Amino acid sequence: MGHPLADLQGKTFGRLTVIRRDLSARKDTGAYWVCLCACGNEKTARGSNLTKGDIESCGCLRREIVRGRMTKHGHKRRGSKTSEYGIWSQMIGRCHNETNESYEDYGGRGIKVCDTWRNDFAAFLRDMGPRPSLKHTLDRYPDNDGNYQPGNVRWATKTEQARNTRSNVIVIIDGARMTLAEAVELSGLPYSIVRNRLHRYGWAPARAFGFPEDREITVIRPEGAAA
Repeated sequence: MGHPLADLQGKTFGRLTVIRRDLSARKDTGAYWVCLCACGNEKTARGSNLTKGDIESCGCLRREIVRGRMTKHGHKRRGSKTSEYGIWSQMIGRCHNETNESYEDYGGRGIKVCDTWRNDFAAFLRDMGPRPSLKHTLDRYPDNDGNYQPGNVRWATKTEQARNTRSNVIVIIDGARMTLAEAVELSGLPYSIVRNRLHRYGWAPARAFGFPEDREITVIRPEGAAA
């Protein structure tokens, strides 16, 4: 009696995410699966080749290696990949792969990766630079609802990213956009005092922060939320 067929649907192997089984393939050659590559192309691959790591993309990965986009930067040697390359690949997957478990929060919201970065890891690395530490990941900043593109992405720690979420209160001071926590740091006052002044007592923003009345300050609250 043979081993039961492993269900690979929904699993990711390199750049490939399995979307369904290819029932048209010959059964005596093993199970074949239709996969969606992070670059957007489909690829049919034998299940054993996926699980062994023999196939990791639709072919785009090999083309990049041949062109030297990765090897000349030292981001792929002897089959291993750096964290920058893995983060780049994951960024594309969650924005452009509808079967990715994070797609709803990224691509499903209309967030995309700019064409330059999506098609060229070297361009992404050139614009972003090396990852400062293992604690740093990609953060869309200053526009958390914007795309992954130059000028709107930074390497950030979890603490920095926590200040840049859709649930945060945003403060714009003289044209500079920041979170409420960052604005409070500038004021030098305790967070609770500024929050109460804004929310409970309804003070004007400049007065609440203890800034001169002529400073241009706007407070933007998430829909249905208080400061």
